[in-house]
Amino acid sequence: MPLNLCLKCGEKLSAGVVACPHCGGGISTSTSRNQTSGVSRLSHCANPKLQPGSILAISCSALMFVGLLVGFVGLLLIIFAYVHLLSEPNSEVTEYYRAADALLIEAGFLLCLIGGMIGLIASILFLIWLYRAWSVVPPGYHSPSPGRAVGWLFIPLFNLYWIFRVIPGLSATLQRVLRDRDPSRPHSAGFGLGVATCVIAFIPFLNAISILLFPIWIYLANSAKDRVILLENADLNSLANSNAGLAIGSTRRVP
Repeated sequence: MPLNLCLKCGEKLSAGVVACPHCGGGISTSTSRNQTSGVSRLSHCANPKLQPGSILAISCSALMFVGLLVGFVGLLLIIFAYVHLLSEPNSEVTEYYRAADALLIEAGFLLCLIGGMIGLIASILFLIWLYRAWSVVPPGYHSPSPGRAVGWLFIPLFNLYWIFRVIPGLSATLQRVLRDRDPSRPHSAGFGLGVATCVIAFIPFLNAISILLFPIWIYLANSAKDRVILLENADLNSLANSNAGLAIGSTRRVP
């Protein structure tokens, strides 16, 4: 049962009392006071779990590009060294060049290893970003949970389908949310680019292009995600302010 308090003298009153018998002041329940303070905090920070930002998206995109570049340079060194090694005649004069080619091959493999490690870090950051992006989608859009969106990517064979569900599917879902929230503005979350990126990733000798397209899709999807967060927080702020106004107005009423 909520506890009634006098707004003027702070006297504790029993339930059902409409005015303080000591000073005649109005009353307020502890529930309404806690609700008012909670609404006040909400109006300042909106939803602290949903904050726009591009650091994670930029980081994984940059690391994807750097990893691809480093690995590509390492592969070129290996190919150049092997071609040069096979083209040299077998003589003592070419022993120096053979040693140099061997060093180039080792350096190429090292660069490929470094590029792979950078790509692994970029993949981890992308999965974290993907989880956060799906957590922005409000209920009612028949979307997978953030954990399912990321976790099912690790299921063999099924992930060949699921990658289309969570990458271009994320763009389509964000576009629907933005269209419902703000229909007066055109909204694009990179749905077409997401589909193209996933398709190219399965084409031999062209799948490296998908790594170049992927950061562009991340930028478009992240921009749409941030717009959804800003609209959501604006709605929460508006609701909080209106509720706070109603709560303050009700506590000022003295019978």
